[in-house]
Amino acid sequence: MDLVHRTFRRHGIWHALTYGTLLGAVRDGQLIPWDDDIDLMVRPSDIDRILRLNNILANESIVFHSITHAPTMLAVNPGAVCGFSPCQLAISFAGRKIGDLYAFNLFSDGILRRFDPKTNAYWCPHSSFPHYFVEETTIVSVGGNEYPAPRRPDRFLSGVYGNDWREPYRAVRQGGDAQEGRTAHGDRYEPKLAEEIQWCIDQGWDRTRYRNELRWPRTIAGAGPVGPSERTADSSQALWWRTTDELIEHF
Repeated sequence: MDLVHRTFRRHGIWHALTYGTLLGAVRDGQLIPWDDDIDLMVRPSDIDRILRLNNILANESIVFHSITHAPTMLAVNPGAVCGFSPCQLAISFAGRKIGDLYAFNLFSDGILRRFDPKTNAYWCPHSSFPHYFVEETTIVSVGGNEYPAPRRPDRFLSGVYGNDWREPYRAVRQGGDAQEGRTAHGDRYEPKLAEEIQWCIDQGWDRTRYRNELRWPRTIAGAGPVGPSERTADSSQALWWRTTDELIEHF
């Protein structure tokens, strides 16, 4: 992680810790023993520059990869999307995947979403969050080294993992037991965006500055991932939401 951080900093590429990496940093000052892959946020405008860094990092055995998901991963696919970007790059070291870079797109309502504008596919809607958290960054430590992170990381983590994020939990993908309301990666998938938006506004966040960003709401040609389908009257097998109208309303 330190090599990636130093390389991005040297080349002026914005980045910040997120997900399990941020969780370990804020809670323990260390990577989580059972979740030691790298999770970083980057900006979509820097993706091409990041991929060009592969030439520079060749001797370090670090490689950044583009990712494309198949349509079978979508819970609904009214636009017959054939393949889509999950707004994510993979990081490999010596041929082994060691982490991910998440490139959320910014929309006119001030929300960052893993939405692919080329295909209008919306991936992991529950991960969307107000731009307020990354307008500025703060510093957190991992193993004594300092890294950039979303401001108010405690509140950001509450949105991702719930208010009990300080309690260690091993997700299904990490060999743990399933918990209601959590994905296999441990993050919560029920709506929380309206509450986050209001909290950010209470901190003085100005949402009028985003009018020239990607328009929202917009047509959704596909959305996923597939999840449990406990809720009734479903027209999809998505995580919580059942229709694209409900998806747009809450995420």
